[in-house]
Amino acid sequence: MKNSTKQEDAPILIPDDNYLEGYIKSTKSIRLECNFNGTILSKKKVILDSASFVTGDIICENLILSGRIKGNVFCVGRITMNEGSIIEGKVYTSAITSLTETDSDFVIQIPKKKTLEKIRQYLNGVSTDIGLSKDVILTTIRESFYENSFAHKKIQMN
Repeated sequence: MKNSTKQEDAPILIPDDNYLEGYIKSTKSIRLECNFNGTILSKKKVILDSASFVTGDIICENLILSGRIKGNVFCVGRITMNEGSIIEGKVYTSAITSLTETDSDFVIQIPKKKTLEKIRQYLNGVSTDIGLSKDVILTTIRESFYENSFAHKKIQMN
């Protein structure tokens, strides 16, 4: 019984001899060793190895980054940037740790705790009954981050 619990907690591994495009939606953690173009939504952790390059959005609980991202990151937990990692885009997270000097070019927004709790509830409700491209949860989570960001203030001109 103990081994099955460890196996359930193990991330889904996508090895380096692949190239993926499209949507990935998972209730488990995901570990990418390859290039990916699209959107990743994980109820848990996303791990990007040093050989990985993601072009698109990542939505997750926590992110451990050793590779490169060109896109947006929506993370309700912590982002850990390891040696050689690069982010180009917008980052929404509650905490970020950089363990290296980086050539990253990103803007970071730290949403209010109340907003993060609401988004965490959305993430906890993620199921794999419907594909991510058709699931309203994708838009709901993105908009929740956008609506509650400092840079999203509307300017009215008279």
